[in-house]
Amino acid sequence: LWEPPFALEAEDDGGAFLAGLQDRIVAGDRVGTVEYFMGDMPPEWVAGAKASPAWDLMLQVAPTLAYDTALLNRNQHEPWRTQWAAVTMPVLVMVGEPTLSIFPPAAAALVAALPHASSKTIAASDHGWQPEVMCAELIAFLAGLKAHDVDGSLM
Repeated sequence: LWEPPFALEAEDDGGAFLAGLQDRIVAGDRVGTVEYFMGDMPPEWVAGAKASPAWDLMLQVAPTLAYDTALLNRNQHEPWRTQWAAVTMPVLVMVGEPTLSIFPPAAAALVAALPHASSKTIAASDHGWQPEVMCAELIAFLAGLKAHDVDGSLM
């Protein structure tokens, strides 16, 4: 997992963010929807997104941000250890350095909640990664798995 954008357990806003997002979607305000969704990001990230070729695509998918938000909110309804106890597959949770302050605590909490998780901080920048660094970490993680790590039994 790369920099999971989770609020920590019990940091529930009661659906206020989702409601604000839905208001903009219903109004047909795609620019406002994406800006609202990116509201916690540094202003230079938003400016960079607007200046990038991806901005038009972001506007096209703006209405789907409500689904992303609803799924992220879902993890606030029961303790993480309870809802993710059945995830027995080994999980690598990575964060970049530097990154936004929200990602490291969420990653650490997720690693604590998942039965077989580990974490790694890698060279990256602002929620983006360097493909060669990411690839090397994934190869090392996957190479370190044993057959019983994958399905719970030895092959």
